[in-house]
Amino acid sequence: MKTGRFREDLYYRLNVPLDLGATSAERIAEIPLLFRHFLEQYSGEFGKPFTRAVEAPVDAAVNYPWPGNLRELENFVKRYVILE
Repeated sequence: MKTGRFREDLYYRLNVPLDLGATSAERIAEIPLLFRHFLEQYSGEFGKPFTRAVEAPVDAAVNYPWPGNLRELENFVKRYVILE
């Protein structure tokens, strides 16, 4: 924003915390399902099929204390697909 390469209004629109339901303690069992859902979605979108096991990143996602934002989990998986 300081250099003028990113619109300030867009930054604040994207930087809004969304309470889409807690993804922590009470919904921890859903994290592996959501992880795999997002993995399939972005693997297809980016043409990067996954043939290897994903237990380690799923375990990492389960053990991470998500601050209640499903979008953060989705972005984590999206980055994982892109960087793999």
